[in-house]
Amino acid sequence: MFTRLVVLSLGVFFAAAASAADPAAPSGLPVQVRTEKVNYRVRQTPTETSGQKINPNLTGKTSYTTDAIVLENEYLKAVVLPEFGARLPRVTYKSPARDLLRASDVLEDGPPWSMGGMEFSFPYYEYGRHMDEGAGWRIVNGADGSVTVAMDMRFSQYAAEVRRYGRFSCLRQAVTVTLRPGTSLLEVVSRIDSRLPVRQGFRLWSVASLPREAGANVLWPVGAATDGGASAMRAWPTWDDTDHSVLDSWGTSSFGVDLQGDWAGVYYPGADANHLIMAPRYTAAGSRLYVPESAADKKIEIWNGSNPLFEHPGNFLQPLGTYVMPLRLAMVSGIGRIDWVNDAVAVSYTPEEKGARIRIASFQVLPNCMVMARTKAETVRVVGTIRPGKPLEVQLEKRAEPVLLTVVQGADTELAEVSLPWRPQPAAPDGGATACLSSRALLGAARVDKQPVAPGWGYDAFKAIQRNVRPWTPLAMELSDWPHDRAANLADAAKALTDGLTPAKTDTILQAGVVILRTEAPGSPRWLAVRGLLDGLASRNIQNPHAEALLGMMLLAETGGRPTSESARHLAKAEKLPGAAYLLALDAIAGNNPARAIALLKKAAEAAPPIAMGDGENALPGNDRLHPAALAGGEWPTMLRAAFALKQDQPAVARIILEQLLVFDPARPEALALLAEAFQKLQQTDKAMTARTDAERLFQRNEQARRDYEALLREARDGIWSGIPRP
Repeated sequence: MFTRLVVLSLGVFFAAAASAADPAAPSGLPVQVRTEKVNYRVRQTPTETSGQKINPNLTGKTSYTTDAIVLENEYLKAVVLPEFGARLPRVTYKSPARDLLRASDVLEDGPPWSMGGMEFSFPYYEYGRHMDEGAGWRIVNGADGSVTVAMDMRFSQYAAEVRRYGRFSCLRQAVTVTLRPGTSLLEVVSRIDSRLPVRQGFRLWSVASLPREAGANVLWPVGAATDGGASAMRAWPTWDDTDHSVLDSWGTSSFGVDLQGDWAGVYYPGADANHLIMAPRYTAAGSRLYVPESAADKKIEIWNGSNPLFEHPGNFLQPLGTYVMPLRLAMVSGIGRIDWVNDAVAVSYTPEEKGARIRIASFQVLPNCMVMARTKAETVRVVGTIRPGKPLEVQLEKRAEPVLLTVVQGADTELAEVSLPWRPQPAAPDGGATACLSSRALLGAARVDKQPVAPGWGYDAFKAIQRNVRPWTPLAMELSDWPHDRAANLADAAKALTDGLTPAKTDTILQAGVVILRTEAPGSPRWLAVRGLLDGLASRNIQNPHAEALLGMMLLAETGGRPTSESARHLAKAEKLPGAAYLLALDAIAGNNPARAIALLKKAAEAAPPIAMGDGENALPGNDRLHPAALAGGEWPTMLRAAFALKQDQPAVARIILEQLLVFDPARPEALALLAEAFQKLQQTDKAMTARTDAERLFQRNEQARRDYEALLREARDGIWSGIPRP
């Protein structure tokens, strides 16, 4: 019986990225890390009109020096620039001696895409990472010899920026870059956390810029492609008489429909190198291929997103919740163009006149492996060690397809099982390679070259995307959050939801309550109108915890966050919701009831995402839009519990809570600052100094994080809610 090795689960993947407490023995020489000053040339762009914020540090300068953190092991070297939005400008492999990413060592005073490399785009989904958007950072050395660069960013300070490229958001983003000894994989993880007691929409995308070379092969395992507005579906890879799997003078901006693999990238035949960005589809449902129209622009961009395409409104994060996007960057050489890859091995299949050649490469040395290839005509087994750049080969003497390939390490650990040749299945099985399903065709029988297309899984996936893109309903407005481009957002949702609102529209009243809490100041006409309707729902004894929770939150906001008996009465009827439990914990702190405060904070932190959103008759409209990869998270109430334990003179309890949190999220400055205080009270002065130094480094270029920490301390001390930031 084999133990199957599959793509890492979300929780394990993120825990791996934070390896400070990893007990594994080192698998090679420890990773080397250094911090150095790097000087970049600055190109001024005074006519820049994209709407990007100008970095005042670059204005009028011809060069600029910043801190670069360099990670290096036996396979690769990676450079991280925290000051420029946690960007990776370069990832250089040693064999072959080649840059994975296309990079430019020039800073432009404006557009964030000028440097190339790799970055996450947030809160605005397309090129939303500004040059003037620094991250606090720290370096974490893992027990397994790994090194993690952990970076933290906040956005609520950008209160005036709610249009295109706007940076305002109530959410916090962490980025970790981890390199481990003995592996050619680079782990890059982004984490989004909410401290709000209500749900919030979000869209997170990553972009990696790769070199554009004529004749290179695009590796994009999708069934079909569409544009940003999902106006048409095109069977991948050929449309408009062009094969888009081979780079040439053509250009495109396309989003994948029905992702069929957890990777994308480019194969460069001249170097025999596959440049790969690996992302689990369950977490990153969106994939974009961007090739500029001008062949003079020597880049190709691979995007991965939390939602299917840019103009899709996104997904919800539950109250106090967390979302994680784990990516792995890799280069696979010496096996030709890959057919299939997971986080253990990469496989290529080359048919020959009388047989076939299969090559298997790995990302670390894998001894004692057995590879078995089975067809109807023969079975071939090969035993040996699989290494990066030194593949294990299987030679089939007879041509017969399909080939079932199984890779096993040791007695029973299955690394891979795949049917070869592996290629993405077309989205319209009987439609041919040039299938194009237009939005008009979807209203009736879809056709391809005047032949009907049988609706299949690709067709259904496209229809689902198209339904969610237009029209921009109030739900889509709420989902899309503040930053937007040519589309409605929260401000529009506030007006749309309150126009014509009557006591009979229970679902709309509840949805309006969430939006008004996030958009309106207490006491505004819309605020008072919605609060009155919520009060009416409560007075009619309608058993709806969401109505009670929203009313309690509005009453709290009206008193500047100070708990009252009236707000507590409403919140108590919604205690099973994590947002209400968190606010009731503040009421218990203010009332000097520590046992109840601790119990409520635990409940708020541990609520599973579906329950946290409400279900059954108590579900809010649109709760089905909860992101499927959302995690319980609950970092804010967890840190509040630790801060409250310190207030109660229980530093040992606080230390345990905080050390566990930092295993999964090493970029939390508030947790490190609290941990320093706990160590100080435990008279562990060396550890206190280390934690304090790390916290201060994370607070640098990150003043909003310091303000958030002060708000956390006020909540733990006085039980006064810090409220919801508004633009």
